[in-house]
Amino acid sequence: MEQEEISLKYIVEGLLFASGEPLTINKISDIVGKTTDKIEEVVDELKNNYQDEQRCFDIIKKGEEGNVLYQIVTNKNISSYIQKLHNTVLEGDLTKSSLEVLSIIMYRGPLNRSEIDEIRGVNSSYILRALTLRGLINRHQNPKRKTEYLYEPSFDLLKHLGITDIASLPEYEDLNKLDLKEIIEKEALAKEQQEERDSGLRESNREEPLL
Repeated sequence: MEQEEISLKYIVEGLLFASGEPLTINKISDIVGKTTDKIEEVVDELKNNYQDEQRCFDIIKKGEEGNVLYQIVTNKNISSYIQKLHNTVLEGDLTKSSLEVLSIIMYRGPLNRSEIDEIRGVNSSYILRALTLRGLINRHQNPKRKTEYLYEPSFDLLKHLGITDIASLPEYEDLNKLDLKEIIEKEALAKEQQEERDSGLRESNREEPLL
């Protein structure tokens, strides 16, 4: 196999992995600049590689010609271990990252996953799944883009917070009006300030005590 085809296989695998949600064959084709027939060939090769090498991944296919979707998933052979992981997520306290995603959705939802990722700078697929399973957020299909999902606060979350309207949140009006670029800039500034505080604290701890 030529190097170009090997690279294409890794690119397609990376797209499916990074998406965290089903991708249409047409979207993959547009991104990589290859025909849908070529994408289908690469996906089939990936599936065979996973089986031959006993990898933990698999790729599921859904839909018919003209509207085929692919999604990368964990192999059913390790489903019991994945379920144990999900149980720990559902039973444990929310992590700092989970609270961050939840705050973004509460103040700026409904948002799609790529918008949330852009604000945070990291992939949020796993956290979104965990928050959905906990019933804290709802996921529904984007009416304007059938292959995309939007996330918004759930009624259970509002009940848990003791509010009847999401607009009752502190500073909701101001934060909700910010566009994504402004939120990203504020988030970057907050992280920079936190790093400076942490750095100052470490420097303070290194100082010798006065005698």
